[in-house]
Amino acid sequence: QATDENNRIIQAAIGGTSYSNSYEYILYANGTVGNRGHSGIDLSSLNNVTQVAAAHNGYFGAAVKADGTVWSWGDNANGQIGDGTSGTANNKTTPVQVGSGSSNAMNVRYGKIRNRVTGITRKIYNNPTEIISNVLLSEDEDLIIDSSEITISQSFSLLPAVSKTSAVLISGQIIDGRIADYYKDSEISDINSNNAGYENFSVIRPKGGIYGITPIVISDSNSGLSSLLRVSVHPKDGVAMPQVAAGSTHMIALKYDGTVWAWGNNNNGQLGNTSIGSSIASPIQVMLDVDGENNPIYLNNIVQVAAGTNFSAVLDRDGQVWTWGEGTDGKLGLGDTGNRQYPTKVSITDVVFITAGPRNMFAIRADGSLWAWGYSYSAQESSLGTNGGSTSVPTRVLGGASGSAYLSDVVYVTAGEITTYAIKSNG
Repeated sequence: QATDENNRIIQAAIGGTSYSNSYEYILYANGTVGNRGHSGIDLSSLNNVTQVAAAHNGYFGAAVKADGTVWSWGDNANGQIGDGTSGTANNKTTPVQVGSGSSNAMNVRYGKIRNRVTGITRKIYNNPTEIISNVLLSEDEDLIIDSSEITISQSFSLLPAVSKTSAVLISGQIIDGRIADYYKDSEISDINSNNAGYENFSVIRPKGGIYGITPIVISDSNSGLSSLLRVSVHPKDGVAMPQVAAGSTHMIALKYDGTVWAWGNNNNGQLGNTSIGSSIASPIQVMLDVDGENNPIYLNNIVQVAAGTNFSAVLDRDGQVWTWGEGTDGKLGLGDTGNRQYPTKVSITDVVFITAGPRNMFAIRADGSLWAWGYSYSAQESSLGTNGGSTSVPTRVLGGASGSAYLSDVVYVTAGEITTYAIKSNG
């Protein structure tokens, strides 16, 4: 496996209508996207990409660039490309931009990686328009960035050698109620003395882990393992890193300000607005409800989006999951199989990560437990991992060879029609 930044695979998004008709979009650490199996689609023009998405039960995809713009391609029968057109005559073989302009200004004016032992600087970013992302970071190195206009969020770490606690930011910024209390004043002074002239900076040290979209790969010199961390970088007054998710005939996107936008097919209310039954070919803001005078109340404070077949889901900054659209198989997790026109709160709390399969949902809680709801292939071969059939309420996933104990220490999960994969904190 290649270890340089140009060839390292950061993310793989799998789409298609069946195993024999599937395809993959591959995000590489240099920000380019590869296409495996989606015939007729040319993604060579994409660069500076931080996330890719592929359609569940469909043939279209999308990408988010480091400047926050969304680009999409493929089938457009229901306006799911989001460029204002619809119909198969308007299918796109190359990426087109959804909407216009950038949804965030994520330019980093200063950054470097410094070895804590030797003090040697390995890489410096001086270009005002260059984005710090996809950085190869050893366990004995600090990533130091200008934080005058950005903030950094916490996450789990996938590295076996570190604990699952907050990332350490030596900048006086509070992360999850804690400041850099793991390090002595002398260490902080040392960093200050080596960064004279940069009053507003943050130091990311791979001790506890960080959470978000922009990936960082770190290496454990003891075990020889490499591991992926994700840094969510967003404007200082923002809520989240821009994201996009693809359903079967619709898409939803998250802006840096925590608002959610959707486009494409709306036959089951999966776009979260008042126009059920109508396809929408341009992004429209997802509503939470309407007030007494029929004015829209919009969904906000969202940090992650997911989409499946005719339904959508989001995670808010308080760890609450919201779902809407088609409720078949209980995939909304609301205790029934009914549809929902607007986002509705699911009875699970302290969630840090969500993902959607075509007809089911998975959520990781802060304690590392994995929960699932929706369609299961069968009670005997449960794709939910719950030792039973489909369920309409969040149910904890079992693990181990015998399936008799609950799965724990989960840091990542991805779901398909009949198969689900989870990564634990030990890799």
